[in-house]
Amino acid sequence: VGRFEKQKNLSLWIESALKIASKKNNVMFNLIGYGSELKKIKDVVGSTNYKERFNFIDKVNYDNLPVHFLKNHLILLTSFYEGFGRVILEAMNYGLPCISTPSGGPEDLILNGKNGYIANFNSDDISKLCLKIIENKHIYISMGENSVQFANSKFNSKILTDQIIDSLIKSSR
Repeated sequence: VGRFEKQKNLSLWIESALKIASKKNNVMFNLIGYGSELKKIKDVVGSTNYKERFNFIDKVNYDNLPVHFLKNHLILLTSFYEGFGRVILEAMNYGLPCISTPSGGPEDLILNGKNGYIANFNSDDISKLCLKIIENKHIYISMGENSVQFANSKFNSKILTDQIIDSLIKSSR
């Protein structure tokens, strides 16, 4: 979900997805977004034996994103750099386990092994972690529940509002 730009390292995402596709016949991959890398990524996928397993969905209005989060089972982010990784937090609110490369922001959101995994920039490592979640119902359910709990306990509007008010009060003293 997001911009298809070089920073997002989508070639690693596709390489990892193709390894998963070669091992699991019933897995589909959804890519939602737009950007300068879209044609390149579509061409790579189109040249594989798994092209029918990839869905490319144009930019989605923010209000319609929940429908897409509810249709998916995990989120994979392979960026070189993320300031925060908002899509990770959004996915957690819908109970999705998250896998990300160590790109800055996601390390503040993913509790490795609890609500997802921080994976090396390596398609073998990424695909193995994705398969671990896909193939183990207990891990999937536990990580999904932990994702929702983490998102709600750390980033709900009351907590964030209280923190902003506290900061404003402290700065005005």
